[in-house]
Amino acid sequence: MNDIDVTPETRALIAAALADPILKPTLSVEEFAGLAEISPDTAYRGIKDGTIPCVRFGRRIRIPTAAAAKLLGLDAA
Repeated sequence: MNDIDVTPETRALIAAALADPILKPTLSVEEFAGLAEISPDTAYRGIKDGTIPCVRFGRRIRIPTAAAAKLLGLDAA
């Protein structure tokens, strides 16, 4: 079980973003962890070892929505 609770509203926003990444081009690590049903610590380990793609803006880490969808097998292509 993951360590964070993703609200239904956030889950709906993420689902819409996965369908159209332009709506929400990146996800926070916590949003991704909730979507993937993993703990944030596991997500950070995946980022560190390169299995979860990310972009960094200073200290902030974001996961591209399109990459998240592909990683989770949710992409249409």
